[in-house]
Amino acid sequence: MEDRKCHSGSRLSRTIIALTGFLCMCFLVALSQQTVVSGYADPGPTPDGTPFYLPLVMSVPTPTPTPTPIPAPGRIVYETRFDWTNNWEIFAMDANGSHKTQLTHHPERDSDAAWSPDYSQVVFASERIGADPPNREIYVMSATGDGSGATRLTFVAGKEYDPSWSPDGERIAFVSKRDGDWDIYLMDPDGTHVVNLTNNKYTDTDPSWSPDGSRIAFASDRHDPGQNSEIYTMKKDGTDVTRLTNNMYSDGDPSWSWDGTRIAFECFRDGNSEICVMNANGTGQQRITYNEVSDSDPSWQRWGDQIVFGSYRTGNGDVYVMNSDGSGVTQLTDNPFIDGDPCARPSGP
Repeated sequence: MEDRKCHSGSRLSRTIIALTGFLCMCFLVALSQQTVVSGYADPGPTPDGTPFYLPLVMSVPTPTPTPTPIPAPGRIVYETRFDWTNNWEIFAMDANGSHKTQLTHHPERDSDAAWSPDYSQVVFASERIGADPPNREIYVMSATGDGSGATRLTFVAGKEYDPSWSPDGERIAFVSKRDGDWDIYLMDPDGTHVVNLTNNKYTDTDPSWSPDGSRIAFASDRHDPGQNSEIYTMKKDGTDVTRLTNNMYSDGDPSWSWDGTRIAFECFRDGNSEICVMNANGTGQQRITYNEVSDSDPSWQRWGDQIVFGSYRTGNGDVYVMNSDGSGVTQLTDNPFIDGDPCARPSGP
């Protein structure tokens, strides 16, 4: 009985193996005659005429990552003094010096222009209220117009100048003498909620926001009142004041790099102003311009590792651009008037 079962199982196994081999042979024959349609094998129609597809094993190529686009160079605002009127006006131009456009048209001085974070507006200082002696106040205007319709933001007897818009657009830093000495203040973009950040008897000027909006770089003579200024940073609420430079001559007008790792600034290391750069913590200070005339007002472009600045190297004040190591200097303005105090921006709306 046991032998019969074993023999019966052997015959059944042989039958299954033979049948499996026959089916495999049929499949291979069908596969050899297949056509490929949209990545699938077509062995022909089923008995009822419905097409039947067998999926093929296909390698999927690794997708090529899309590179992050780099913003194209945009516009630069700067100020020009017309010699025949001794009046300053605000202009804008492309990063290569083309398409110069006059933004303000007023008989009194307009200067200290800076971009809003969305690049739709320009904040600036103006003496257009006609006070005697002239009283400079902070205004804002559209970046695309002709300067008409500018809105006044400050209304005090003391002079205000050098505005700087926070990266989030919520606050504007500026310099004012409204309390008797030069301090750095903050206000909302409509001129409300004014706060004195430095609030001391020293001269604090030249505010510049870090790209993340957490700190403000500025110049101050608090270490040596009435003498040379140095570069400091502080938190946006005025706390944690940190000194970055310590030199025999004044350092001022700081400007953060686009990535927040470095700061460009004016340095008076040889009796005239030059451009220097340093790490954001004050280390690695180095001079990048070497001229017998003034190089000043650095502004680090946000679209690349370049700095725009003003210089008298041709005998007349003009705006230039250079790499952050001082190489590749290119002149952007060339006219009989004085151009300076540039502020750079990338392309925007």
